[in-house]
Amino acid sequence: MIELAIKGGSFTWSSQRCIEDAILEKLGRVLSAREWNLMFPKAICVMEATIASDHAPIILLLSGLKKKWKKYFKFESKWLLEEKSSSNVKEAWNSLL
Repeated sequence: MIELAIKGGSFTWSSQRCIEDAILEKLGRVLSAREWNLMFPKAICVMEATIASDHAPIILLLSGLKKKWKKYFKFESKWLLEEKSSSNVKEAWNSLL
């Protein structure tokens, strides 16, 4: 197993006390197999800021992957509020008949 480097900080856990009494530890780690590293050579780990927890989330980014999902058209009804949009939609529907 290989430990991946984490960008964005050295500690993943904090006692959330004042600076003088603070305890900081690296509890979170990302481990991978050599074969996985060969499959994802551009993978990086990024530590995000803590918001409501004493643990910092670690995000694994697999750079360079191609998206395999299709983008679908989503109609917004607010487009019909504009007169020109409404006539364009009517024209498009009538052209299909």
